[in-house]
Amino acid sequence: MPVLDNISFVAEPGTITVLLGPSGCGKTTLLRIIAGLEEATSGRVFFDDSPSVGITPSCVLMFQGYPLFPWLTSLDNVMFGLRHKFPLRLEDNLVKARALLHRVGLGGREGFFPSQLSGGMRQRVAIARALAVEPRVLLMDEPFSALDTFTRGAMYDILINLWRDTRPTILFVTHDLDEALFLADNILLCSSRPSHIIQNIPVSFERPRDEVLKATVEFGLARKRIVEMLRLQGVQALGSGNDK
Repeated sequence: MPVLDNISFVAEPGTITVLLGPSGCGKTTLLRIIAGLEEATSGRVFFDDSPSVGITPSCVLMFQGYPLFPWLTSLDNVMFGLRHKFPLRLEDNLVKARALLHRVGLGGREGFFPSQLSGGMRQRVAIARALAVEPRVLLMDEPFSALDTFTRGAMYDILINLWRDTRPTILFVTHDLDEALFLADNILLCSSRPSHIIQNIPVSFERPRDEVLKATVEFGLARKRIVEMLRLQGVQALGSGNDK
């Protein structure tokens, strides 16, 4: 059964590109192909005009759910990638890991295990761990889908603030229309399976973006435009928040 159909796009360096489409349309498969975890039956992935073969060390994938090692503390989870990428910088790695946990609001919880943290806290640790190794490309597969509306809003702010520091190129998968408009520089609107890109939609809202933005006429018009595009393609309108 074909999953993807002639997908072709460019993610500009240092930008946030959101893949927006219905559940089951192949967005996760596309991320796994980009990360080198799955082999495409045709086509190629390029990093800086060079073809990618296998797993790319400068590319980090954040899976759905709470992807932490349950036997490691918050600090050790963040340290995990740092120990492998910078094995000779133990003291520097510790300072960096502690600073990142403080940035995501978990100062004082370095010794907590995942089972002792809320869902939002676990995702903050996961974001800190992903960005600690300073990836050039960060792939995020619906990382906030299991969180409540208020926690999701806090996660958006944390992600954008950390993204500004090192400007990785982010590919963010969601089927939440509001989330896409809130985070993206560009939205790649995906069809149902076999998925293709319906349109590349630039998002021009200035940052920082907050909840007030959702009440503006401009946000409503942008949302309406995307819904109309989906309807023309016969795709069921996407929701917002925890509407699953």
